[in-house]
Amino acid sequence: MPTTLTDAFIKNLSTPGRYTDAATAGLNLQVKPNLGKYWALRYVCGGKRQDISLGAYPTVTLKEARARATDLRCQINKGVEPKAAWRTSREVQEQTTQVVFFADYAAQCIAAKRPEWRNPKHAAQWTSTIERFANPVIGNMPIDTIAMEDILRILNPIW
Repeated sequence: MPTTLTDAFIKNLSTPGRYTDAATAGLNLQVKPNLGKYWALRYVCGGKRQDISLGAYPTVTLKEARARATDLRCQINKGVEPKAAWRTSREVQEQTTQVVFFADYAAQCIAAKRPEWRNPKHAAQWTSTIERFANPVIGNMPIDTIAMEDILRILNPIW
């Protein structure tokens, strides 16, 4: 049964279930068996019922959950499907993320550590070792794609 949720009511909830906020269309508080509380907006798109997470309580307060639900409801009323819009914005963000290659990252790390080394030879040794052993194997690889096997291809000949 929908009821207008209040902060005191939410704070004292100890029974798992779905609680609907009568003050905001489609806003639900999901209480899990471990008593974790999560906000969700329930809506219909393309004849199919959907739920979209709005965050966990108390990180997302009742006021914030209502504001997020209202914003999403406005988007839905304009014909924007929130999950599709979220996926699209995430894909754009991933595409705009700059690719960092190992050789560039290693050079930046050596430059950052250089002031800590008392002897200039240390920087030269680090640079030489990276250029001689690591860069031929993984120098032109993005750092987020380097796997354990790649590291072993560098270390096994040295060992």
